[in-house]
This record gives sequence, structure tokens and C-alpha cells, in this order.
Amino acid sequence: MQALRKELAFYRGIVSPADSKAGLSIQRFDLKRQAPAGRYSYNLMLTQVKGNDKYAQGIVEIAVKGMQDGHSEVLPLDSLRVDGGGAMKFRFRYFQNFEGEIEIPAEFEPRLLTIHARTRGKGQPPAVEKTLEWPG
Repeated sequence: MQALRKELAFYRGIVSPADSKAGLSIQRFDLKRQAPAGRYSYNLMLTQVKGNDKYAQGIVEIAVKGMQDGHSEVLPLDSLRVDGGGAMKFRFRYFQNFEGEIEIPAEFEPRLLTIHARTRGKGQPPAVEKTLEWPG
């Protein structure tokens, strides 16, 4: 019952948001440890509220910032993805979900994640960016 209430609240927020501002939003980003060590599964959800009469389209860029051999490093998520997938393109009216697995190199110590959703084309909502601390 709890899961259904949570899901209902999510859909209500998209269809009739009370206090959300119009445009593109990084709704959530979840990262969970997997086996073997250094592997994580991720789930990213983008939403578009108020003004979702047009499709939002663009590309998502995610970078992992951390330390390697005593130096600050930035690793793009594309280089860490287990499936070796290419760019994370989006095109949606209400929401789009991205899932996958990444593997962090053993000598890299992650500290922050930066998610940047860049839109493309005329009449698109502004790009959004969010920085999160590395869980754990």
C-alpha cells in the first residue's frame, strides 16, 4: 500500500503540481551498491511539469568527481557504464527513466555526482543541473 501511495503522489506531482516551477526537473537519482566491489546500479528520472504540451528533448551528462592518486579527477558516467552505452538522450512529455550499471575504478575515490540535462531545439525548457554527494 505504501508503494502505491508513493507512486500516486509522483504521478499527481507531474499532472497537477502544486508548488513546482515549470520546466525540466531532475526528479531523482538513486545509486545502489552491487557485487562485485566497485559496481553500482543507477536510476535517473527526469520530469517536465507545467507546459508539458511539447516534448522535452536533449541529452543528459553525468560526471563523477573524486580523487585518484592524490589528484582531483572528473570521470564522465559514459566511461564508467558497464554496458558501454553511448549518450543518454531524452525525448518525453511527462517523464523519462534511465537505468544502468557503472563500475568505479579501484584507485578512484568518488566524492560528488553532477547531473546536467541539456535541452536542444527551439522552445525547449531551460537546462537543469544538480550536484549530489556520493552516497556511502
